[in-house]
Amino acid sequence: MLRLVAFSREKSSVPERIIPYTNYDEREDCFNMPAPNIIKRYKVVAVTIAFGGKLPNQGVLNHFTHIFIDEAGHSVEADAVGCLASVTKRSSSNPPAVILAGDPKQLGPIIRSNICKTFGLEKSLLERLSDMEPYARSEETDVLGNHYDKRMITKLVQNYRSHPKILDIPNKAFYDGDLQAKANITRSHRFVDWEHLPKRGFPIIFHGIEGEDMRESNSP
Repeated sequence: MLRLVAFSREKSSVPERIIPYTNYDEREDCFNMPAPNIIKRYKVVAVTIAFGGKLPNQGVLNHFTHIFIDEAGHSVEADAVGCLASVTKRSSSNPPAVILAGDPKQLGPIIRSNICKTFGLEKSLLERLSDMEPYARSEETDVLGNHYDKRMITKLVQNYRSHPKILDIPNKAFYDGDLQAKANITRSHRFVDWEHLPKRGFPIIFHGIEGEDMRESNSP
């Protein structure tokens, strides 16, 4: 496996046990871009969305048979397409598999340009596809009770984190009532009788804060 790390990263910011699997160059004391033939030797290549977009310009073309994009609901569509369009295997008989993992109902792409917003970039590739018929939820179910075509989409519905009342509103508003509260009751109900709750038995506090957008001193 190869983990391509951004050129701007300091070696000290990457765990030592990960370094042997990265593009770190001992002689140059930095992370660099390996030659395309070296990248293609690896069965698994892990990159960020931004770094993935650089691969076609470096000569990695028509190569990968599988592409996995995690948190695809948060990525800008142009970035997601840019890191997979040219690097995937071009084969009509055996096309590449593209797997988008994420939640189109949570935080989407952060777009600050009004021009980009006008042209629809506030909607991720995952969300756009979710609105199309092959991936859409059907009111009818198949013989196994699925509302989705299992060949195209897998919807995770069992929640192991939250108290049922925390799930209730988003479940009704966004998830068609499909979510199932599966958290261990000793954890999910741990604070239902906390003395500082506005309402005992309802483990939610709404607390207003005033924030400010700031940039780290070492951020470009």
